[in-house]
Formats: sequence, C-alpha cells, structure tokens
Amino acid sequence: MRHVQHRGYGQLRHQRRLHELIAMVRDIYTERTLRRAKGKQLSAYEDSALRNAQNALHSEFAYVMGIRPDEVPAFIEKELNKA
Repeated sequence: MRHVQHRGYGQLRHQRRLHELIAMVRDIYTERTLRRAKGKQLSAYEDSALRNAQNALHSEFAYVMGIRPDEVPAFIEKELNKA
C-alpha cells in the first residue's frame, strides 16, 4: 500500500509540473501576442523560457503519443481542428 501511495504522489507531482509548464507557456504566449500588437518583443529571458517550456512539453507529448517532438505542434493543431 505504501508503494502505491508513493507512486501516486510522484505522479501528482509530475502532473502538477506539467500543468505549471502549460500555464507558463499560455501566459508567455499571451504576453507575446499583446506586446506584438504594440510593436514590442518579449525579453530574451521570456523568449528563452517559452522555448524551454515548449520543448519540455513537446517531449512529454511525443513520448506519450509515440511521435517525434517536432511532430507535436502539427499533431495538436490537427486535433484541435477536429473539435
């Protein structure tokens, strides 16, 4: 029983990390859109953070879906267009 609880906690921590990454990507992407409308850009730090978070998420999706990380954006777009 203890092993199951420990594994469950680890999965929750991992899910929380992924949720936080998704929220961060969403927030930075929104900020980038707002700044572009004003003719401005993200800071180098924000741009780097966005790329790193996207790469981490693409790797996670790729592993789960059995595809390459570079295929993830097209896969997500295709799935969203189905809805």
